[in-house]
Amino acid sequence: MAFTHLFIETQYSMNGSNIKMNDLVKRAVSNGYTSLAITDTKMHGTIKFYKECKANNINPVIGLNLFIEGLFEGSKNHILLYAKNNKGYHNLMKIASLYSLNNIVTLQEIKQNKYGLIAVVLSDESELFNAYSNNQNNIIEEFKELLQTHFEESYLSLSSNQEFNMDFYKTFNFIFVPKVSYLNKEDKEIHDILG
Repeated sequence: MAFTHLFIETQYSMNGSNIKMNDLVKRAVSNGYTSLAITDTKMHGTIKFYKECKANNINPVIGLNLFIEGLFEGSKNHILLYAKNNKGYHNLMKIASLYSLNNIVTLQEIKQNKYGLIAVVLSDESELFNAYSNNQNNIIEEFKELLQTHFEESYLSLSSNQEFNMDFYKTFNFIFVPKVSYLNKEDKEIHDILG
């Protein structure tokens, strides 16, 4: 089974990553990857990413890193959205535009544009994790319903809290999504300064 990093931010996120698109694709080629994902907070680099991947026989996975409102007033969830197909790509573009206006997307906006998308909720930055940490177990079913009604396909990222993972592995689908913000160890200092 092929491995694909699913949480890569490039210089187009403008938030501390200094990964250049051509360097990213070159590294993927040298590592023998057959697919590659980007999850920037903006969609400015998607066309370049798509073309570079296709020119190198790599399947491009286009994603978006954003926050959506939560179930309760003032709460939010950090998610990654990925386009499954052309419809998903167009919906991702709409959501990115909405996100650029307010730095958060409403649940209604997500529901209106959910087709063709896969969602990954970053567990440690979710209201589910906060509820779990505060023993608010009544929220679990509501959160599960939120995912089912607002996304065609959804996953939770593995949490840094192993008890959380063990308690929910039968309730939710989990996926491992470590964040990549630089390609070389010597770039970490630059990343830290920019971030």
